[in-house]
Amino acid sequence: MSIPVAEDIFRWKGRIVKAPSVLTGDYPYGGTGLGVITNARIVPGMISARLPSDGWGGQTAEVVTQASQAVILGLLRSDDDDFLSWLYPDTAAGAISGRRVVNHRVKNTSTGEPTIGRFASDDSVQLAFVPDDDDRMPWIIFYNAMAVPEEAAEIPLSPKRPHELRFAIHCGIDASFRTWSRGRRVDLSL
Repeated sequence: MSIPVAEDIFRWKGRIVKAPSVLTGDYPYGGTGLGVITNARIVPGMISARLPSDGWGGQTAEVVTQASQAVILGLLRSDDDDFLSWLYPDTAAGAISGRRVVNHRVKNTSTGEPTIGRFASDDSVQLAFVPDDDDRMPWIIFYNAMAVPEEAAEIPLSPKRPHELRFAIHCGIDASFRTWSRGRRVDLSL
């Protein structure tokens, strides 16, 4: 058991890295840093089923864990080309500016692939939340992250509010049956 120390209370401040290849060295750890992201939160979840008792009027006798899942919800506050091309299935570099153009079409005309009914797992990657103080604060790694815009996402077109795009990153299962891990960088593996 640890002894509570006020200095151990922390506020998680950090960045998100797409497809890190190493956990040593410096940011972005062989991956790609993804824009200015604020108000991010992880919604961890365990799907479980309650098994009632036969002899005690349906009282819970056992709980069986069925799945581990998590979602990162957040706001993209910058116009980040790397994040937009991962989030949306049909993007292309602008002919003049070179910046990402997000196309909302039923079919990607350059690849011929449908954008409606496509699997987000086709573009899944490892994703790391990298805290600014990585010696004292835990990292979070999603082993099979799949990004989608939030269904009710709104992009404010206002001079009073900053640009923001709500997103959800779902955590899938990788080939080693891992979903996500939270811990100190030295204790984690990709």
